[in-house]
Amino acid sequence: MSRIIVSTCFILFAAASCFADDAKIRSGLQPGDTASAFHVQDVTGPRKGNTLCYACAFGRHTVVNVQTRKITDEVIAILKSLDPKVANAGKIKGDSQHAFVVYLTENPDVAEKELEAIAKKHDIKNIPLTIYDELSGPKSYKLSKEAETTVMMWKENKVAQNFAFAEGGLDAKAVKKVVEAATKHLQPAKRSEIAEK
Repeated sequence: MSRIIVSTCFILFAAASCFADDAKIRSGLQPGDTASAFHVQDVTGPRKGNTLCYACAFGRHTVVNVQTRKITDEVIAILKSLDPKVANAGKIKGDSQHAFVVYLTENPDVAEKELEAIAKKHDIKNIPLTIYDELSGPKSYKLSKEAETTVMMWKENKVAQNFAFAEGGLDAKAVKKVVEAATKHLQPAKRSEIAEK
């Protein structure tokens, strides 16, 4: 009888652990929310060394925004995959698609050198790497303290998709999922879809 109880407890504990690992973190703007203005320090983009609002500059274009408290190999993998798929941040026109990274940090000087090295090493040319000098991130974006990396995708300033990951949660499988979603999101609208609008 005691063995049955122990076995049952173990199964319930394992199931609870699985559910805990799969629990989705709610971080950042959610689908339907409006992407609002916030300013960042441009480190590798066309306005390098200046403060600007990329959310504003990209206007109503299709955008992928990565906000992270740590630049991991997985974050870099996403950037390397998306960089060829977006237009250069200095060439905003027509139906161009864009992406930008926001590094949330309390050590901007160190972060700046890190981003410059990453852009050079991995040949990131189209996606500007920027700094937000506060770990909490832009207040209106409601980033969770539990989220190490939050990826938001919007079009016409309306968020379409959101992915959030706790420390260690952005693994190879998650990278593939984000890249696939972003690739689909960045595809230009078909003429039939434009006509329907």
